[in-house]
Amino acid sequence: MRDGLLDIARRRAEGLDLRHVEDSLRNKDPAVQKQAIGDLRTLALAGRSNAQVLLERILAPTKSDDWVFKPEVRLAAANALWKCAERRGSMGALYSAIEGYRQLLARDVTRATMPTHWAMTQNELGNALQTLGEREGSQARLAEAVAAFRAALEVNTRVAMPAQWATTQNHLGLVLLTLGEREGNPARLAEAVAACRLALD
Repeated sequence: MRDGLLDIARRRAEGLDLRHVEDSLRNKDPAVQKQAIGDLRTLALAGRSNAQVLLERILAPTKSDDWVFKPEVRLAAANALWKCAERRGSMGALYSAIEGYRQLLARDVTRATMPTHWAMTQNELGNALQTLGEREGSQARLAEAVAAFRAALEVNTRVAMPAQWATTQNHLGLVLLTLGEREGNPARLAEAVAACRLALD
């Protein structure tokens, strides 16, 4: 009996058995759900593919998944996948994160009703699209990242949110720099310099 319990504890700690995490995701408390997502992120970053799959299921539940998530919980799952893509180079996690951000913006997080979350999601979408554009060598993806950062700046203004504004301006400058270099476009490069200078002001 004791050995059996120790084996269960070991499998949970190593991320081999995630049933307890799924139980936490069924809890209606967003704080409990976010803690479960944090645990999944840690395991996914350690290379547990089943944890990444479960994060993807949070964003695209199957018919048998009896889960109810608020937008901020799904945003946390998308962020965990993007971090996994950034750290481990997983293209699958990157595509899933981008799709998760887009679904949130299309269905749940609007500028009118949740401006702060909307800007945050636009910023995270921009980060993920920039990563994808750099990996694919896609100017179209980089241009989408520029659009996402500029959308975030419509809410994250210099007066209302100076710290977020500066961070997003910096992100915008870096992606404009990459895009300008790939296009061989001096105008893009000038925009990049202007954005980075604004971020430093």
